[in-house]
Amino acid sequence: MSFEDIEGTVNEYQIKGGTGKNGKPYAFHNVIVDGVMYQNGFDPIDPAPKQGDLVKIRFTTEQNGKYTNRTIKAFKIVAGAADNPNKGNTKVPSGGGDLGAAWGNASNVAATVFAALVEAEAIPLSAKGTKGNTAKRFDEAIEIFDKLRVKLFKDSQDIQRVLDQHADFGEVETNEPQPIPDGTVPDEDGDDFEDDIPF
Repeated sequence: MSFEDIEGTVNEYQIKGGTGKNGKPYAFHNVIVDGVMYQNGFDPIDPAPKQGDLVKIRFTTEQNGKYTNRTIKAFKIVAGAADNPNKGNTKVPSGGGDLGAAWGNASNVAATVFAALVEAEAIPLSAKGTKGNTAKRFDEAIEIFDKLRVKLFKDSQDIQRVLDQHADFGEVETNEPQPIPDGTVPDEDGDDFEDDIPF
């Protein structure tokens, strides 16, 4: 079993409850970090993380059909929301909506970009041909889409970081049309003739 480690900012701590067939209540505990869900099963996370906390997670990944389950194996709060150096990542820039709206927008843009990349055959997927590879290609495509969506979401939450990161792009150049010489207007044949302009 291999483990992966991430560090990120908590968007939400979810406790989803229900009642089992035996009539006993139960609750699932999930935490969303930088737009990605990590599951802790029936066990609560202690201490409970809050929105904006900077956390480290060690987890395992398992494919469950078309879904990717990320199960928490170790969880640590590195810094509370007030002390999180990335705390701006949990806020939507001025003029935005809430986190849900920002996530929805990132999802829509990611879908558009992803479709364009697929059309341009710019997505690195396993070769076609076998049933096994068809399922593998699906999982690979979903993983790429998820990464693109999370990147767009994180970028939207920290605009200044993105601008600083790409400062070498320089200023946006404007494309201004060439001015028409005074009093000269091209005729239908492309020749110039003098025209009296009344204003």
